[in-house]
Amino acid sequence: MSRAIKFIGINFLDNPSPFTSPIKVEFWYECVEPLVEHIQWKLFYLQKDESDDLLLEEVWDGPVNLGPHLFLLEADAPDPSLLQKRYILGVQAIKLSGSYVGQEFLQVCCLMSNLYDDENLRKEPPQSVLIDRVQRNISSTSPKIVRFPINFHAENAQGGGQAAPDPGKRRRIRSSL
Repeated sequence: MSRAIKFIGINFLDNPSPFTSPIKVEFWYECVEPLVEHIQWKLFYLQKDESDDLLLEEVWDGPVNLGPHLFLLEADAPDPSLLQKRYILGVQAIKLSGSYVGQEFLQVCCLMSNLYDDENLRKEPPQSVLIDRVQRNISSTSPKIVRFPINFHAENAQGGGQAAPDPGKRRRIRSSL
């Protein structure tokens, strides 16, 4: 098992921002072995039960050339109607996941604080959440990074290569450094 991808860092743009605004994340990684298949990147809004986590965006990148890469991913804010109400305000988390040929090799989790933008609302919160008054602040200073050993050589992986991504899912903004 090799480590063809080395994660370098993550940063959230337009941060803090209103809860309803898009989430913009840039991250850096280095490719140390050429990859012929696409990397699948997913951004999740985490809730207590993993089965309730919301997929915010899914993009494909590849084939990936050797060297450092900067990737900018933009996702719509989570739909509040799909969230458990107790997981809107307070401390939450965002997860970036990387997979290659159906094998997850990376998870980067960052804490997020969702608070009312007004001190009086924080002291005496209303019965129902006023989503337009919630401000999101995602911390990238101490992300929890989990790496999984995988086979980056698709021709040797069980199950063969992965299907080519739908062209609509190839939305990406990437620039090699």
